[in-house]
Amino acid sequence: MQMVNNIHDALFRETMSHKEVAADFMRQYLPEAVVRHVRLETLAICKDTFVAPDQTMHHSDLLYEVRLSGDRPAYVYFLFEHKSTPDRFVALQVLRYMLEIWELARKQRKARRILPLIIPIVVYHGKTRQRAVHLGELVDLPDDGFMAYVPDFALAFHDFSPGSEERIKGSIILRLMLTCFRAKNDPRAIEHLLDIYRVLSELDDDEPSLRWVQVIFRYLTQTMDIEENVMHDAAELLLSSTKKGTIMTLAERLLHR
Repeated sequence: MQMVNNIHDALFRETMSHKEVAADFMRQYLPEAVVRHVRLETLAICKDTFVAPDQTMHHSDLLYEVRLSGDRPAYVYFLFEHKSTPDRFVALQVLRYMLEIWELARKQRKARRILPLIIPIVVYHGKTRQRAVHLGELVDLPDDGFMAYVPDFALAFHDFSPGSEERIKGSIILRLMLTCFRAKNDPRAIEHLLDIYRVLSELDDDEPSLRWVQVIFRYLTQTMDIEENVMHDAAELLLSSTKKGTIMTLAERLLHR
């Protein structure tokens, strides 16, 4: 299980550590009323991770610094959930990480008298559908009047499981990542492979684009259960000769390992 989840973690980090992809995710999936206050061009990745070592099988994360309108400092925290089944208590886990981020912010600026905003985003791609469960739903209360004593916050929860109605949109790279995550839950479905190849076909044939072809094809070989000849026939049908050549070269290299 650790090795399988490392595959998903690697693709998540490979894509979302590019600030233009992270910015595109926010632009596509956060409310417009929020995005218009976020200066996406100021996104800068932080090196800290807040997931405990014993949780890395199920979660990985990325933290970005950003500036809001009025030059206010803020953070965007991505938690990537690769459990096969939903975690009802993910909001509790996010709250713990938010507290750690705020404590880090206080240590870095001890004279700080106000805390920076944290926008928490959870990306889920398990086998079954899930919705965001708020902390208020997790605490046993005798009456709604007690909600005043429960810490609560909105969680930007995005479900890319197979049955989800969440639409995949955005830049080519973002759509590739999300389409791969949805496809891996049905590893024998050729239509998912074709969907991924169609998105790959939108890439140019320059060197940076061909590197993404390699990243995606390597992920497919480790997550999809489709015969090699079928994968190559699909490439023949949908991809340029340059992309096909890149795939064939990588396939031969992986075969000899």
